[in-house]
Amino acid sequence: MKNRNNFLRGHVFVVDKFSWPVHRSRLFCGVKNPKDEKTRFSLYADLKAIRENDIVIFYQRRIDEPPENRGFRGYFKVVSEPFFDEEDIEWEENINGKKVLYKVLGKCPYCGTSYSEKFEANDNKREPKCVICGKPLVDDKLIYHILPNRILIEPVEYYELPVDDNTAYIDVTDQGVLRTMLFRKIWGPGRERSISHLLPEETEKIIRLLRRVNENKVENLNSIEYPKTSRKKIKIELGEGPMVKHESVLEAWMMENIDKDYDVLKEVIGPSNEIEYFGNNVLYGIGGEKVDILVTHINESGIRYKASVIELKKGNITKDAISQVKKYAYWIGQLVTANYIIDHEINKLTLQPILIGYDTAKNLNNELSQFKRNELKINYLNNRTVKIEIEQIKVLKYLVEDGKIKFTIETH
Repeated sequence: MKNRNNFLRGHVFVVDKFSWPVHRSRLFCGVKNPKDEKTRFSLYADLKAIRENDIVIFYQRRIDEPPENRGFRGYFKVVSEPFFDEEDIEWEENINGKKVLYKVLGKCPYCGTSYSEKFEANDNKREPKCVICGKPLVDDKLIYHILPNRILIEPVEYYELPVDDNTAYIDVTDQGVLRTMLFRKIWGPGRERSISHLLPEETEKIIRLLRRVNENKVENLNSIEYPKTSRKKIKIELGEGPMVKHESVLEAWMMENIDKDYDVLKEVIGPSNEIEYFGNNVLYGIGGEKVDILVTHINESGIRYKASVIELKKGNITKDAISQVKKYAYWIGQLVTANYIIDHEINKLTLQPILIGYDTAKNLNNELSQFKRNELKINYLNNRTVKIEIEQIKVLKYLVEDGKIKFTIETH
């Protein structure tokens, strides 16, 4: 069987023109540290989905630069586990004969908090301000971001020119569509994330476009190694139990352990050497519809044969979770088959729904027993038909005890 690292598990980190030079040339990715605990664990989940040797591609969002100077940039590979670091990281560049010192902060320079900045809703300048002391994090037209949650990277192939949005999303001369990224882009405020996980075929597409836009010209990256600092490991604290405090805590734990062959969990998800991809908060619909966790699996030939969709509940699993399965089956089936081609197109895929919660609501077993194993067909325009076999729903109950999590399989 092919090793998981033979597949391009990619992750997109969002930057802007102020943070991009620092990340690129000091060889790290930095993300925010939200004051809100629930949101912070959601960000930890994003980070904990990343493994060493995974691919990193940056997306430079718009400030005031023209379209051709922003977009997808990269590409790099991950060389460390996530960590927390309050050190400021700098990079100096010569811009039009003037030295400019870019900076990514580890904490507020005024009050010392490591919580990330906020933006006032009525601030037309969109200047970031410290969430504690309220002072602006700007200096001589430069904007600084507090990004203490980090991960180290090294370049694989560095290209100077980015892939702009039109080339990435609209140009149909390259195979495939960036579906998971497109849904984030077109929905509106609040949908953006510091980190987005790419399906392997999406990672491959962006790399192809980077090579094409740059005419395969790899540049030498001017960089300095990330400094030796006091780095702290990011730990997922489950709390006293018996339930987690937030659903995002459970999500973060799952992302950290999903491929670790954890007791009982592996019986439901399957062996780790078959896991091709896993990601959290995966969007599949134009209206913001998402699944908590998506896993794709490969067989001994290295071909994708199954997708597991996991829905998480902090408390009780209700019949609404079963309704969600019926809603997403057709669209997730398309998401994981439409652009997937290795040596040949796949024409059959198993979809395994999994529900994880602290307990099950009354009469849930009756609802589960009525959900029968079934199949649907997806007819693509090129006369290709893919059969999606939807398996019976699997249910896992969790319990937090002595700082650890235990699972039991619910029979029905």
